[in-house]
Amino acid sequence: MRLRLERPGVALLAFMVSFAVCIVAGQIAIRVVPALGAAQRRAATIRYPDSSWYFVANTGTQLDHYVLFHGFGSSMHAAREADIIVLGNSRTQFGLPSERLRVFEKRHGVKVFHLGLGFFEAYSFPLEIIRKFDLRPKLVIVNADGFFAEGESVLATKVRETPRWMAAMTVYENLASSVVMPWLTAVFPLFVKPPLSSYVLRSSTHGSWRPVDWPHYDTPFRDTPLPFAVGDVLPGAQRFKAEMDRRGTQIILTCIPGQPEDCTPAVTVELAKALDVAAIVPWPRHLKIGDGSHLCPASGRRFARAFLDQLARSPELKAIARR
Repeated sequence: MRLRLERPGVALLAFMVSFAVCIVAGQIAIRVVPALGAAQRRAATIRYPDSSWYFVANTGTQLDHYVLFHGFGSSMHAAREADIIVLGNSRTQFGLPSERLRVFEKRHGVKVFHLGLGFFEAYSFPLEIIRKFDLRPKLVIVNADGFFAEGESVLATKVRETPRWMAAMTVYENLASSVVMPWLTAVFPLFVKPPLSSYVLRSSTHGSWRPVDWPHYDTPFRDTPLPFAVGDVLPGAQRFKAEMDRRGTQIILTCIPGQPEDCTPAVTVELAKALDVAAIVPWPRHLKIGDGSHLCPASGRRFARAFLDQLARSPELKAIARR
């Protein structure tokens, strides 16, 4: 016995009406029932300053590991042209923010590329990027905050093992999701984890992050470092320095405050002496943490100003500055 719809148009119309009723009922429910209020939060609409910026993260996969390691876009071309590369974890992005670095570039006639990465990424993953793309900056600024520890993040291992075509698929799927989700969450209530309003962009021109609607709690920075000994990180630091020496690259160490604090000015200076490199470690008073880990924007600007003022007077910069 064969079944078929005698009037398929009526069935389709019935489905569309039912679907519309469900949407309207859901929209009413999330506005009337307090317990469902979180479901009416829309995903953030990603707004780019210009075409040189790309989406890094919101609620899904963090993409800049993929973009930088696999050389998507123009980031690695910009990194090759840089006189100075900044290395370290995400605290470097908040402690040496873009606006301060851009002023410094213009004042001294140098190009700075920010290669700071999230997930407390240690030296092995960025060092592989440096080797892969044969980066030869004249100077690297390294945040010693956990940078010379051995190992890498779970994401770094995954990115390293992912074929380039699959990495490209991951990037473009997440980019597509960032475009679709604001429209989707405007129509369909989201009863799972509500989307974040904050997100991060990254510049393919100079590598700096641009956090948007980032949490801002302004809690005082507590100068209570975790136990940290030079001997624990010296082997990794020596391997890193040997590679920089082969590339004709000088090193300046710093320590950017954050919570928890994995470096101190005194130990950073001690590590620099052991490596026979320079250290610039300003420690402005009354700094504040914005999101539980990173400096708040105002404190980041204060730290950057203090650091860059000392960098401007350093022999390492005078050897490469064009102005």
